[in-house]
Amino acid sequence: MTDPIEQGFQRLSTTRRKFVTATGLGLGLSVTAPGAFGALSSSTAGAQESSELLFGVSSDPVSMDPRVYPVTIGFSILRHVYEPLAFRNDAMETVPVLAESWERIDDLTWEFKLRQGVTFHNGEEFNAASVQYTIDSLLSGENSWVNPQFGGYIAVIDEVEAVDDHTVRIHTSTPSNALVANLTLIGMLPPVAAAEAGEDFTNVAVGTGPYRIDEYVANSHIALTTYEGYWGDPPASSQITFRILPEDATRLASLEAGEVHVVNNLPIDALSRFEESDETQVLSMPSNRIMFVGWWNDKEPFTDIRVRQAFNHAIDKETINAALFGGLAQIATAPIHPSIRGYTEMEPYAYDPELARSLLAEAGYGDGLDIAFGYPTGRYLMDRQVGEAIVGMLTEVGINVTPETAEWGTFFNNRADLKYDAWLYGFGANTMDPDFALQWFWRAPAAGGNYDNPEVAELLAQADAVADIDESTALYQQAVEIIWNDAPWGFMYFQPDVFGASERLSGFAPRVDEYFLLFDAEVSE
Repeated sequence: MTDPIEQGFQRLSTTRRKFVTATGLGLGLSVTAPGAFGALSSSTAGAQESSELLFGVSSDPVSMDPRVYPVTIGFSILRHVYEPLAFRNDAMETVPVLAESWERIDDLTWEFKLRQGVTFHNGEEFNAASVQYTIDSLLSGENSWVNPQFGGYIAVIDEVEAVDDHTVRIHTSTPSNALVANLTLIGMLPPVAAAEAGEDFTNVAVGTGPYRIDEYVANSHIALTTYEGYWGDPPASSQITFRILPEDATRLASLEAGEVHVVNNLPIDALSRFEESDETQVLSMPSNRIMFVGWWNDKEPFTDIRVRQAFNHAIDKETINAALFGGLAQIATAPIHPSIRGYTEMEPYAYDPELARSLLAEAGYGDGLDIAFGYPTGRYLMDRQVGEAIVGMLTEVGINVTPETAEWGTFFNNRADLKYDAWLYGFGANTMDPDFALQWFWRAPAAGGNYDNPEVAELLAQADAVADIDESTALYQQAVEIIWNDAPWGFMYFQPDVFGASERLSGFAPRVDEYFLLFDAEVSE
């Protein structure tokens, strides 16, 4: 039987651009992302002493405390500063970082052997106490500034036992196949400095990674320099500066002017000019991020499945893909990407405005439906344009839309404050594990759109707990089918991950998990 994850990887197609072949997954990659291993490939160790890499990034990570803001851009930037016990290499295999090894002693106990000789940027030693403190700070509920979603990632943990300074045993309340994968999201913290700083830890920002934070100015820039006491090999560039540039036009102009060396979320309508230029290159990779129109499933009108189905049929996904993404997006055929275990192919909701109008009439909204619809600018690829297209499509079927767009931080807070009835959103399965890919929106009470289906919740709980992987996969597939048929989102497409870069940039490639890791990246003179 072919492994379902391998089947998913086989479905991925890499986009070859002018000077680069995007990331590996068995597709002929020649560039590694050494941060996944905690050390660099020999080809980049001992890099230039005074090289600076400038990255134009589309949104602000909001905090330098890795417990505050659980979004992929924040994960990517802070991954250069903070390190987890384990992470993924380019082939999406889980490999050691601060833990040298781990084993499952019994159904409820995992033992981790910790790397020795590791220090935080302030000189504190990394040891079992660091793991205990980090996990407790997420689970205790005593730290009001900590985003509860981080505790949710590892809520299955009951206790972290220090066997000795460099051995910990993690005891869980129920069996969990996803524990190690979820721990890849948790950067380890220095107990003394973090406890002393409390909510102000964002201004201390001490990790074990190859880079330390020199300066963070919100909505402006983040300056990193190498940590000379790093336990692994030094990164290729001695400095990285992330410049926060939410507007597409500003990012592109900065790249073309040589003010930055690489930008994320390269607009598709700019591909040809960056491909044709002798000064730039395009790097692209299909990602596992699903884009959708979300809503509150426990609030009218979305408590009615006919309304939810109407929204799905009102959105012309094929036209959005063709007009805005040049066909590079992948139309969603499930709520999770084909690279994720548990994927099963479903029939996409066809674009059918007549059916959408009929369903709305059946639900009692034949005379119209009023909604406030929010969409961000700069967070997702072509997000403003996609939001505008959706507004037009919803209007066409009789939905009266009050639209609002905002930069990501404002949009994120507005959504949390229930200022939108529906919104444009994306969700990436950062851990490449089905538990993460499914439970955050579909397993109450954590479900992001207030979706509450006891059958789905039970299937997801069983799938993570059962030891037999084939049985676990079948349970995830059952949950996927129910979720799809419930139409709790306006399912759209999987977003391509597209970067524009200077032709002088080397050592960087996109990844299916959307992390942009710059440990090997450097710019030639």
